[in-house]
Amino acid sequence: MEATQEISDEVLRRICGHFQEKYGLAMDSLTAALLNEVREKGDRDAQNQQTTVKELMTQINSLKPFTTDNPMVSFAYGFGKHAWAWTAVVFLGIALLLYHSRETMMAEYQQAKHVVERYPNLPLLEPLIKSAKIVKKDQGVFLELAPAKDQLLLGKNYTVDPTMRLPENATKVLVPLRFK
Repeated sequence: MEATQEISDEVLRRICGHFQEKYGLAMDSLTAALLNEVREKGDRDAQNQQTTVKELMTQINSLKPFTTDNPMVSFAYGFGKHAWAWTAVVFLGIALLLYHSRETMMAEYQQAKHVVERYPNLPLLEPLIKSAKIVKKDQGVFLELAPAKDQLLLGKNYTVDPTMRLPENATKVLVPLRFK
């Protein structure tokens, strides 16, 4: 509670006189005392408000904006201020890249699985496919096989009977793979 001040009779008479002069009505001393209290409270509130405004203005004036002539410092400041957005963009980009590579690999895997299911002997022919010599001619694409001299190489040589050696004058053989 606030400390009470004594009000003199002279102050009360002045309040009553001011009120009567302004409004033309007579006022008793109790009403004048209450009016004085209201005025004092209003003065205190106004003074507190002015003090608060002055404090806020000094705090606002003490804030200095960030200024620099160095573009790298400006960039670092702006980058740090919006780091959450950059982080979200990077994570979104990585997620899209991972999703795209997963879908691409799944499509390739499904295609390879479908080929292997259609051709059950394909795994047995894998070494031949890796080492074969493919030749493109006007008629189409051919697998070129040379006669086996000393040893048989998968996809490179041929022989009529693996236990016997081919004659020196044996020629190359072209096995058709695709015609044009």
